[in-house]
Amino acid sequence: MASSKLPSFKVLEMVECEIEGLSLKETSYRAEVSETSCFNFRQRLYAMASIQLENIQLLGQTELDSTYAKINLSGTRPENMPRLSKKRGKQTPVIGEHEALRGLSHHKVCITSAIDEYDNILYRVAGLGKESFEKYDQFSDHFTDVKMIISDEDHSICAFARTHEMKQETVPSGEHTTRNGNSLGDVNQLHQTLKDLSRSKHGVSTRHLPGYLNWISYLKRKKYTVEREQLAEEILKDLYETEGKVLRDDICNADQPISLYDAYHEYHYGIFADA
Repeated sequence: MASSKLPSFKVLEMVECEIEGLSLKETSYRAEVSETSCFNFRQRLYAMASIQLENIQLLGQTELDSTYAKINLSGTRPENMPRLSKKRGKQTPVIGEHEALRGLSHHKVCITSAIDEYDNILYRVAGLGKESFEKYDQFSDHFTDVKMIISDEDHSICAFARTHEMKQETVPSGEHTTRNGNSLGDVNQLHQTLKDLSRSKHGVSTRHLPGYLNWISYLKRKKYTVEREQLAEEILKDLYETEGKVLRDDICNADQPISLYDAYHEYHYGIFADA
């Protein structure tokens, strides 16, 4: 925040708006700051959350699952598009010369989610398409001290737990708990929080999705330890004390967390016309 010219009381107001999950338009109105400034501030705030959670370690009993999101290319210039822009209201968007693939295809972003008994949270973009052993295994460094995995019966999670010698309890298909009464309630709540956040923000660009996921995790942990009245001030303190440098160009030109080539090269459209 060293390059910011915003006074602290306006920054505090914008933090409060992010806690409440307000849209950029509403935040701009409340803080009396332009929507562009609100967006840049949001990305700096989410970058702080990402730094705070970069080396998160899960402990003890941990719920593990995956959720999925559509690829959202909001903010991408027309000349950089790998597919035709989707039109609102169309039930079957056309991508290039083909219809969008339904179900869990490589047109969906896979998001790995885990939460342990101490409320440590791992919420990361894992890649494209259906969950797999490789998608879970790339985050194995965060599971060093996990003793037991609570999950559904997906074979990829079972292989992950077995490979890293972790005990496992599974929730049978059609049931809500394991034989010992454990459930996936906390991790399912994470998934619902992402849906609610996406709805309140009117969509989440895939380019900035990792920041949104880390903000959900960071805010959830803060709410467990800080009284609501002090929450905004505590987050503002973390924001000012976090070492890092996020420039406006870094925000606008952030790398995609997925491979657009893998998702869309088959359509030979736009930037992949010669693929």
